[in-house]
Amino acid sequence: FGVAGHDGALYRLLMQRRKGVSEIFQRRGAKARRSAEWIYRYIQRNDAMAQWVWNPTAAATNLISLSAFLCAGAARGMGCPSDTGCVGYELDAEGNNLTFPTPSASWTPIANSASPFTATFDGNGQSITGLTITDWSQRMGLFGKLTGATVRNLKLKDVNISPSAPTRATVNSWAGALAGDIRGGSVSGVFVDGGITASAGNIGGLAGRVFVGAAITSSCADVEVDSTFTSTTSTPGEPRAGGLIGAANAASVFASCALGDVSATGKAAKAGGLIGLATGTHVKIRASYATGDVTANGEKSIASGLVGLSHAVALEITASYSTGPPTATNGTAFGFARITIPASGMATISDSYWDTTASRVSNDSDSDAPEGKTTTQLQSRIAATGLYGSWGAIDLADDGVADDAPWDFGTASQYPVIDWKGLEPKDQGR
Repeated sequence: FGVAGHDGALYRLLMQRRKGVSEIFQRRGAKARRSAEWIYRYIQRNDAMAQWVWNPTAAATNLISLSAFLCAGAARGMGCPSDTGCVGYELDAEGNNLTFPTPSASWTPIANSASPFTATFDGNGQSITGLTITDWSQRMGLFGKLTGATVRNLKLKDVNISPSAPTRATVNSWAGALAGDIRGGSVSGVFVDGGITASAGNIGGLAGRVFVGAAITSSCADVEVDSTFTSTTSTPGEPRAGGLIGAANAASVFASCALGDVSATGKAAKAGGLIGLATGTHVKIRASYATGDVTANGEKSIASGLVGLSHAVALEITASYSTGPPTATNGTAFGFARITIPASGMATISDSYWDTTASRVSNDSDSDAPEGKTTTQLQSRIAATGLYGSWGAIDLADDGVADDAPWDFGTASQYPVIDWKGLEPKDQGR
């Protein structure tokens, strides 16, 4: 697995033939077809199931440190979509999950701002366990930066991102288990768990920042998120931490969830159970929820159950809820969200709730917040009836047609969870 421009390094990696884990990656696309064909022929001549592993001490910085298998076309029955052809990378679908050795060398994120990952990555439902980052960089995650990419069907387990604080922290830094920064494109069917503790401006369980039309669907993070930022001024400080996304700008989050606790420390810190800061032209949240405790520490800090602070021009939250208690030291706590509406802007909150019992917030001070409900009320339904009457038909394709049903309501003593396109109730503790 290499990113554009690194075929030579990938070739050297393959030639090492070092025995390792058995995950197999495929690289596809016209740009790599020539090198793919002759490397694939080499592998076929020697051992079609041979394993190679990257040496993490080598200077091959933008290669994924997993065993690699480069091929062209529909090798070994994995196939290419008939409508798009071979356009990206994928994990072997044969059930060979990867576990990093312990202790693991610090992971170097795939791609960066100068050379972002722009292709398709399909995890085929497989998992990568033990991803560890101890070296600070501006963008931290499995990927540094995704631009217009498609990532789907992947599990990241026991992620540990805990770099030493940099000499000079900057708010323009991002950390998330999947990616530090996601510009455009889509992420679907991705589940992550673990912990992230870093001095970074934007930290999310899944991604530090999601912006410019990026769409997150059927994805969930059970990640303990802790952002500590040392700046003493509101600008350029203001750390943002979210259970799923640190900062969302002109982005959408559909049928997704955040289960881990969230903490942000610093002047004007923003902490949200799902999203720390929502901004830009629009942010859409549909059929999503957050359950973690939310804590913000610092002067003018904000902690909220679902969205820490929104000043998006157009904010839409539909059929969503939060339960975690928010706590703000030297700041303000909100049960659901702190919403500020710019001039000519609007916020539309419909059929959404926060748990007044679990959150210990009985009356949200934000006038745009939805109505709070008790735990008993939120757990009283086993189908899309009553207060969940509209939750059985939601527009998750963003095509103007409300015909999707992503919720599993469980029993009368359970909260609803997501059951939609790869995100299963068992991943959410059901």
